[in-house]
Amino acid sequence: MTRAQASFNQQYRLVFDALRIQHVHLSPDRFSKIDQYHSIADKMGDIFVQYDLPRPERANNRRVDGWRLCYTLLDTDGLAVLDSCPDVIDSIPKLMRDEKNIEDAQKEGHELFLDVCEAFRYGAMSYASEQVTPGGSDAARDPEDHQQHAEVPTLSGAQFTAAACRHRVHDSEAPVVTAT
Repeated sequence: MTRAQASFNQQYRLVFDALRIQHVHLSPDRFSKIDQYHSIADKMGDIFVQYDLPRPERANNRRVDGWRLCYTLLDTDGLAVLDSCPDVIDSIPKLMRDEKNIEDAQKEGHELFLDVCEAFRYGAMSYASEQVTPGGSDAARDPEDHQQHAEVPTLSGAQFTAAACRHRVHDSEAPVVTAT
């Protein structure tokens, strides 16, 4: 092997390792048992591990916090949606507020755009939830002390843009995949 080939192989390995899928987030309802022993997440996980992929994890399902995070990041250019994600680009403008809770988004219906938006929120919120929050762990906070209130972890725009570029969003039945 030549020095150029070895250098190329080393660079390829670095890129491959950087793009390796670290997390697969599924809707929490995918963890309900569909038979006596297994959930859809269990069955998917059994297949994923055969291909050296991680087992699915429950997506963070805090709806209002998730929509606040998505709105804030989109509004402040802290989140980028690439043109390789046309479903997200087409779906977000169609999303309406929930009539019963104006801080939440519409969640009822069978339109595909709702599933795409939910998967987008799951990915954003689940990635943000994995990050270290300023001021320590949630367990150390007094839930009654509103001065410490920080339900949504803070990420820099660059961190979140990088994360958004690594999410693949389809519908709520499909996993949201995060590579780091």
